[in-house]
Amino acid sequence: MKKITLIAAAFIAVSFASCSKAKTCSCSSSNNGTTVTSYDKIPSSDANKLCPKQRTTTSSNGNVDITTCTLS
Repeated sequence: MKKITLIAAAFIAVSFASCSKAKTCSCSSSNNGTTVTSYDKIPSSDANKLCPKQRTTTSSNGNVDITTCTLS
C-alpha cells in the first residue's frame, strides 16, 4: 500500500512540474528596437515555435531588418 501511495505521489509531482507556464519572448530588432510578448499557459514547445531565434526581413525600400529573440 505504501508503494502505491508513493508512486502516485511521485506521478502527481511530475505532472505538476510539466504544467504549462507563462513564457516571455523578447526580440531585439536592428531597425525597430525591442518588443516583448508574453505567452500564458502554453507548453514550451509551442512557445518555441512562436518565438523565433532569428528572422530577417527586407522592406519594400530595401532596408534589411534582423530580429533576434530569446525565450524565458
